[in-house]
Amino acid sequence: MWQARASDKAAASSYRLPMAMTTTAANSQLLQTVPIARQALVQADGAIAGFELFNRSRPHNGHTMDSDAALAFTTLSHVEPEALAGQQLLFLNCTHETLAGEHLALLPLHQVVLEIPLLGHAAGHEVQIRLPMLQSLRNRGLRLAFDRFVLESAYAPWLPLADFIKIDLSTLSPERAVLLLQYARRLSSASLVADKIETTSQLKLAREHRVDLLQGFAVARPTLSPARIMVPTLAQVRQLLAQPSLPLAAAYVQRHAVLAYNLMRLMRSLHLDASHACLTIDEMLQVLGPQQLGHWANLMRSVTHARVSEASQDRQAAMQARYIAMQSELDGAPIAFAVALAAALTHDPQISSRQLPQQVQQALGRQAAPTAAYLQQAQAAEAWLADPAGPAPPAAQLRQLRAAMQWADSVQAS
Repeated sequence: MWQARASDKAAASSYRLPMAMTTTAANSQLLQTVPIARQALVQADGAIAGFELFNRSRPHNGHTMDSDAALAFTTLSHVEPEALAGQQLLFLNCTHETLAGEHLALLPLHQVVLEIPLLGHAAGHEVQIRLPMLQSLRNRGLRLAFDRFVLESAYAPWLPLADFIKIDLSTLSPERAVLLLQYARRLSSASLVADKIETTSQLKLAREHRVDLLQGFAVARPTLSPARIMVPTLAQVRQLLAQPSLPLAAAYVQRHAVLAYNLMRLMRSLHLDASHACLTIDEMLQVLGPQQLGHWANLMRSVTHARVSEASQDRQAAMQARYIAMQSELDGAPIAFAVALAAALTHDPQISSRQLPQQVQQALGRQAAPTAAYLQQAQAAEAWLADPAGPAPPAAQLRQLRAAMQWADSVQAS
């Protein structure tokens, strides 16, 4: 697939790179905002060595292979021309399933540090099984960071692969922290990162023991960087994957501004625009090559498929929550529905006596508009639900709560 054929070159030769593509893309209604938080990792002299990125559109326990791919896509394709990490190191959390993802081949290898999670109870058996994958990533130029678990005997095969070892100071006494830092120095030549530094005494301890990098609230608090992205439709990505040659793929990309824009952002993120003077989409794809083009298309397919799945989950969640509301014994069904939303949004079973299905909690837990707008009204109505004989909420609040029911109807109809 995507091998250049002479008969196809004419199909792409007339497609020049639109100079106004950036403006067109930025003004598109397809523009979406992803809340990305980043926290600096600082050297002893105060210079910023890198950033750890977090996708704040997901709960802390919602870290999956799909969310890792979405973060990679956002990093590579966000609208702002400057990268989220500039030329500094980029620390990315990942799952073990993510390590086999194609999107890793698209990341700037000289910048990326993958934070490898522990294996839990299966460590003894899984360490050897997953070792070749970690070695392959290291051989490709990616750097690896581990928490202090890598110092345990069960993880001894992984220790030589560590470029960074992160020590969580918030869970250690000063004495224990000093011993662990000394132990890590003896066992490994990896750079030591003092993580979760929350007090001035912890910061002083880390500096006194010459830790390589410092991270935590006492060093630099995370900052929110709303990253704007343009996500193509699933149909567009599938059609791109169906193109039989690079010239035809270039012609297809040129006809779809969202794809063309993401391609240009990818070239910028990989710093290929500086080393190759590409004037056409066809030239860009020639530089990228069939393999990288396949990785890029599959990354977009993963992201678009996940978003389609989320929309389907939201519709199903609305239907289930509305059913719960309609089955309520209370006369104020709109109130019951809003409280059902509130229970899902806050994951607080005390707000509602009804236990929502897990699917509802996951879908509504993203706090996507407009569900979040009803949270405050639902919480205010909780007292009335607990005591129906008490005064009813104001008429204006009831109108807002009834809007929740109208939203449910619209979602069901869509």
